[in-house]
Amino acid sequence: MKINKQVQMQIFKQIKDISIREGFKANSSSIYKVMGDNFVHVDYLIVESKKLVFRIYVKKYSYDKIFWTILKMDENLKKKDSLRATGAFRAPSILIKKGEYEYLEDVKELSESFVSEVITVINSFLVDLDINKYVITHEDLQDNMILKCLAYIDADKQSKAVLIAKKELENENKGRFENDGKGFFEWLLF
Repeated sequence: MKINKQVQMQIFKQIKDISIREGFKANSSSIYKVMGDNFVHVDYLIVESKKLVFRIYVKKYSYDKIFWTILKMDENLKKKDSLRATGAFRAPSILIKKGEYEYLEDVKELSESFVSEVITVINSFLVDLDINKYVITHEDLQDNMILKCLAYIDADKQSKAVLIAKKELENENKGRFENDGKGFFEWLLF
């Protein structure tokens, strides 16, 4: 069944309302929340006018401060937390789940199921989990080496982050995030 623009707006409003009730903050197509030392955010949208697709992410809240400090973007530290979820220059996050919901005519049921799944997935993932250890021990994460640098710096092991940055630069990888013509790994060594 096709989802017209009016129904899409109803779905997004329901998701926002339910999420806020559950302690999240929301903007047009994402919800986010600080949970202890961690920051979780969920991006979602309607595709093909028939299904809601989503991605659930987590990172340490401190990663953005480290990231922005390295890239000489300290002004971002004064911005709202929504920048940590949706900004173009934000620390990478760990994708913990992606999925989709087919539209079945009940906007409220779809929205409640979605938010309920988000909460369950986040709580299950974060049980007794140290994000730094997770990042350091996993090799298949998007922006893996940038995340490892952030984790090592957060764990007060700067020398390991420096070694990663040097190796990435030797392999001609400046890091995909750039500011003033220098990549992340160049800034880390600066």
